[in-house]
Amino acid sequence: MKFLSIDDICEMLSISRRTLERMRAGTPSALRERVDSPGERNPGMLSELIESSDHENTGFLARLSRGEQWDRIPFPEPDLYVGKSPRWEQDKLLSWLKKNGRQL
Repeated sequence: MKFLSIDDICEMLSISRRTLERMRAGTPSALRERVDSPGERNPGMLSELIESSDHENTGFLARLSRGEQWDRIPFPEPDLYVGKSPRWEQDKLLSWLKKNGRQL
């Protein structure tokens, strides 16, 4: 089992890190990473959004994870973190690409 870092995924898809960040924007893990970021302007507000949404099935994060927020296909959530660095299982990411690649 191989886990891919952000740099591995960018190289595999031939995209920039910024493009991957845009693809991940709004996903629950990306919002949580922003809360943990020392430069975040309103960490309390973001934290409240995440906490309140996690408890409701129809919350903001639930809609994002289903791709309803911006009518886009949500990028898969990381399978694990090494410190604060997200990692995706290679096989799961490849399956997601086969299923959704033409719609990206």
